[in-house]
Amino acid sequence: HVVVSSTDFDHEQLGLFPNLEEAQFWPDLLEQAHLEHISRCCPRLSTLDVNSTTLGWATDSTPFCASLSTSLQTLLFTESSVAGLPALLQALPSLTSLDLWHSLEGAVQAAEVLNSCPKLRELKVGGSEIVDDDFVSAICAAQPALETLDISNTNVLTDAALFTIQQQLAATLRRLTLVYALKGLSAPAVLQLVEECQHLTTLKLNEEGGFEYYGDREFSLYPAQPHYVEIESVLQHRGGKLVDVEDEDQIGDDDEDGSDADETDDESGDESDEGESGSEDEDEMESGEGEESEDAIE
Repeated sequence: HVVVSSTDFDHEQLGLFPNLEEAQFWPDLLEQAHLEHISRCCPRLSTLDVNSTTLGWATDSTPFCASLSTSLQTLLFTESSVAGLPALLQALPSLTSLDLWHSLEGAVQAAEVLNSCPKLRELKVGGSEIVDDDFVSAICAAQPALETLDISNTNVLTDAALFTIQQQLAATLRRLTLVYALKGLSAPAVLQLVEECQHLTTLKLNEEGGFEYYGDREFSLYPAQPHYVEIESVLQHRGGKLVDVEDEDQIGDDDEDGSDADETDDESGDESDEGESGSEDEDEMESGEGEESEDAIE
């Protein structure tokens, strides 16, 4: 993994990593020559993170991306100017995941950008009140095969946005994130979306973020309230879950394959090792010394 946070892209070090698959570049200006340099040095790059930048080519010209056109699958283009982005996306036909956090400026621009990604399956937008009902409609119309959608950190969505999602993404949507986006939404509408999107297995939200449904707590999505319980039940029946953002650290552990089996093995090991505390203490000391050595090397 390589991080470059400089306006100077004359980094010969990139040539030392021909098998690099993930990189972050945070220049003030991303130019055609930079893409050619990245493509030449990192032909296997699958994930590119470009943060807080401006694209340095004409909006009506398509940049040449060489190997990136076939290798790049994930692009994080956050807090940046999207002028020229549609042309870049057209040069990246293999792209399946796109993060445009706090970059888009409206529904019209969203449609223009997203129509350039024919294979997109995962999309993250949000970060401002520009993400409204019309914005969501533009997303769904441009990308009807989305499997993962994150429209967090906006306070202007209404139930109409949820209705659009369930109407246009019901056949494909598997994961939906509505963190800090609940203020204008109602719990019954969220429940209806979950029921209609039958492939949806993960709904991520924050229960403290809103759901002021006529001021009636019974119709909120606070834990233990009827709609919360029903949504949780539907998702669990599909093998999925309703996730609170406060439990985000726990999510990663739970999602790892075989985690339950590992926990079981650990418990069995603890029981079988009772009475051998001396050996355990020695192991812990050796482990700690090893970790400190590794940290020093890093």
